[in-house]
Parts: sequence; structure tokens; C-alpha cells
Amino acid sequence: MFALEIDFHDGVSAPETLLIRRPQAVIGAGDVAHVVIDGAASSFRDFLVTRRLGKTFSCQVIKDAPADSSTVLVDGVYDGEAVFGFGDVTVRLTSLDTDLLVGFDEPVDKAATRVLRAAMTRKTAVYPALMAMQSVPVFFSFQDGDGVFLGRSRRCGFRIDSPDILNEHAKISSSDSSFCVEPLEAGAIVSVNGVQIEEPTYLASGDKVLLGGSVEVLCLCSETDMTDVQTSGSPKATVASRPFPCILAKSSLVKPSRLNVGSKAIITVGRDPASDVWVGASHVSQKHLELIFSVGPGVEVKDTSTNGTFVDGARLARGEALPLPSRFIRVDLQGGIEIAVCFSEDDEHVFERQEPVDLDNTSIEQIPAIGASKEPDVYVPVSSWMSGQQHWQERGKGNGNQDLTQSSLTEEGDSGVEQIVGERPDDYMPTKASSDNRSQQAQELHSSSPFYPEDDVTRRSLDKLLGIVAAVVLFAVFSVFAVLFFK
Repeated sequence: MFALEIDFHDGVSAPETLLIRRPQAVIGAGDVAHVVIDGAASSFRDFLVTRRLGKTFSCQVIKDAPADSSTVLVDGVYDGEAVFGFGDVTVRLTSLDTDLLVGFDEPVDKAATRVLRAAMTRKTAVYPALMAMQSVPVFFSFQDGDGVFLGRSRRCGFRIDSPDILNEHAKISSSDSSFCVEPLEAGAIVSVNGVQIEEPTYLASGDKVLLGGSVEVLCLCSETDMTDVQTSGSPKATVASRPFPCILAKSSLVKPSRLNVGSKAIITVGRDPASDVWVGASHVSQKHLELIFSVGPGVEVKDTSTNGTFVDGARLARGEALPLPSRFIRVDLQGGIEIAVCFSEDDEHVFERQEPVDLDNTSIEQIPAIGASKEPDVYVPVSSWMSGQQHWQERGKGNGNQDLTQSSLTEEGDSGVEQIVGERPDDYMPTKASSDNRSQQAQELHSSSPFYPEDDVTRRSLDKLLGIVAAVVLFAVFSVFAVLFFK
């Protein structure tokens, strides 16, 4: 989380710029240095750089040497940037916002969009923050709604060098001043207030998280927590904020992945950077939908999109607010992007256990437009087909393309089975039942002829014979025309 620029001033070497992806690092020419500068001047001193809150960081000379001017220049706390001169070597150190870094295996175009949006709409994060209790405390500030991976791997934002810490040990996320810690790898030891956990656990201010057997991490929500740490060694315990209802998403195109509703009356979802839940997909409207929590104990879902929104598989009419009770609600934005409204931990576990849709195999271009030619009467969404779960289907006779209204959500068919009535979804694929219906219709058409046999084997043999005869006749006709033409 630092940019390091080194200038040797030798008239030959060009300045070098390095990216340090750890909150604490040793820079110098010694054996313990994370960044080794070969050929540095004798006056160069190994120093420890440690991230603090926001963009501030501290520097401390650690190499045994008599006090000189270079030591005076290095030791201290800096805000954002610092420049040190060691003889013929100049070092410029700049702290970087963690949410503006390109992630591992993240496509460059997708990272550019995310970084540009974050830089234009967010300020440098100070709180929430994590604090690792070491000889020199290490801080990690991040944006509310994001998550922090802790471990020894280069993929982790908060890298911890300790023998009892695994490569990807744990994840701590924050939303609306509420923290959640989750062990990642099998065998990762994570304890909260002395009790080992194996599942995602919500934290309150004052809770102590122990990673492995030696690394203690504190969660800081505000300056008050920081003051408590400085005076008593830990934040004062408070009542955890209400974590539900919340909005969840699995797609990397949706930010944040978890949003606590809290006291907000309306949650906006869309491609507009000002939306509470931002979706970086071209088929999603600027203002796609609203989730209204101000009426009753449940929620109203209002569609304001162009391409449509599906709730539990049924398409909403544009501009209509559909009231729903306090239960698990799945909202499909098409193109493999789904969000869920959860009112309890059980709802959250249901959504987390389901496999995410493979975005590489699902795209808006594959989805037929509404008003296309009449297809078989049974459809299943692409997103459901990809995950192996059929949560929407239209049974019975086709009813055309009409808007779904609240009064016509369900009706009883001839068989007494409750069926969804309304506009067929944009993201459908014909099921096997539709193919069987076509075969049955073809059989009924052929069986209406008095010359067509009823036996299946005889019928297939006759079809093959007729095909051969037709091919021979066409070949003969073509041969005659060819002889007459070239004669």
C-alpha cells in the first residue's frame, strides 16, 4: 500500500518505482529488508515504514548506527508522502488508498472502471479500520462496505508475517459500523473474545479477534474507539448495530457486496455512481430499482429500469411498487447479476450457500427480447439453468406478453396447481418439456393421416425410406437438367 520511488543520481540509472503491497515493510540494504536497495550509499539506513490511519504512516530507523542527520530526517509520522535523502540516493515514499489498487487476477478494464469510480466518489478512508496489536501497531483503513483479507499471501490486503497465520487466514468486513469476521482456509484458527469460531460472526466495538495464537486485531469504528485504545488498550464495549435487514450480492460488478439498511428509508440500485448499491453492468439502468423500507415491517420493490427486474422469478411492471413481507427476497437484474434482501442470518446463509452464476457463460446478448416470436409454453431463466435451480416457470397455456400486476401474481390453473401469470422473463431457455410438446404435436399431425402407420418402429423406417426416395428423385432431376444444359 505504498509507492516507492528510488533515484540513484549516478547519471546512468533511471529512477525506479515499486509497489509495496503490505501495511508494514522494511526498506534498506540489510538482510531483513523487504525492499532491498543494492549499491546504496554507506549513509543509507534501514528503516521500518508502518501504515497508520488514513494516509498517514510512520518511519523508524532500525539499523544500528550512530545518530546522524539521516536518522533525524527519517524518524517521524508523515501524511501521505515523504522524501528522504541518503547521500547519492533519494527515496520518495507515497501512501496509497487500498481501494484504488488493482486486485490480483482482476481484468485491467474492469479495474480501471472501479478505480475511476472510487477516486471520483469516495474520500480517503479513515474509519472503519483494523489495528494489529504488535510492538509497532499496524493500522488498515478501508471503505465501509468493503472487506479485508488477512493472511500471509500476496493476495491479502492486510499481510501478516507470522508462522501461525495461513496464506488466506480470515476476512473482516464492515457495513454501517458493524463488523463481521470469517475464517477462510481449513485449519485457520480465529477466536472472538477467547471463543474459537468456524462461521461468519458479527462483532461489536470492544470485541477482540485473535488470529492464530498470537496476532490480536481490534476493530475501530470511530475516533472514540481510537481514544479508548490509547487510554485503556481496547475500545469500550458497545451494543452492536442492527445487521438486518441487509442487501447482499455475489457478483464482482456489485458494490458493496453487503449493505446494512440501518435507518435508511430507500435504497437505490443502479449504474449511477450515486446509487447506494452500484452495479457496473451496461444492461443495468442508471436508476434500476428502489427498495423502500419506510412502509410496514417488510419492503417495497419498485422497478424503474428499461430492461426489467425480476423478483423471485416474476417480472415487475415498470413504475409499480410491489409490497413484500419480511422474508428472503431474490432480485434478478439479468445477465447473471442477482441481489438478495435478507432479514435474518438464516436468509443470509441461504443466499451464501447457493452457487454464483458464471458470468462468462451468461450475457445479455444471449437473452431474447420481449415481443420475440412465440416459443414453447415452458421457460426457465438462464440464471436458474446455470445454477441448476428452476425458480421460475410458466405452466399451462401461453398468455402472451402482458405486464405483471400485483393483482394477477397467481391464479389457479385447470390442474389446481398455482402458476405464475404474467410477462415471460427475458432470460429464458426452452426446457425438455417444450421439446416433448413439439414432438407430441408432430406425432398428432402425422397420426391424423390414414396412410401413416401407428407402430413407432414402422413409422421411423417409413420416414427413412421416404427420405431416401426423395434424395434419389432430386438427384435424378438434377442429372437430367445437367445433361440438357451441357448438351
